Amino acid sequence: MFAMPIVGAAQGALDAWRAAAPPHPDTERLLAESSARIDAARLLLERAARTADRTAPTPLLTARGRRDAATAAAWSVATADGLFHASGARVHHPHDPLQRHWRDITTAATHHALNARAAAAAYAEALAPS
Repeated sequence: MFAMPIVGAAQGALDAWRAAAPPHPDTERLLAESSARIDAARLLLERAARTADRTAPTPLLTARGRRDAATAAAWSVATADGLFHASGARVHHPHDPLQRHWRDITTAATHHALNARAAAAAYAEALAPS
């Protein structure tokens, strides 16, 4: 599960952001949305891991796992982007922990294994009647 470290980094980004964010209604909304995306991404990957451990592989299950990994990565990127853009100028310092998480997530998510278009095509092909 190449995507799981990305989800972990998204959690790290959220933790770093929370440590520096002032209380505010917009902060509360971003906290709720970000944590929900991270939880959902983790659930997708946990299901994929359980399926891989307990079920014989099929083209559809393989494609679903790839789709879910790409989706989890995309949700992690969206979370990191939202937190990064809500942080102001301080986040541009190279030693800011949120900047490091954002950079790591953004870079890792560009890996071909997590390409959403390719995952979608493989999923659609697996669903197509034979």
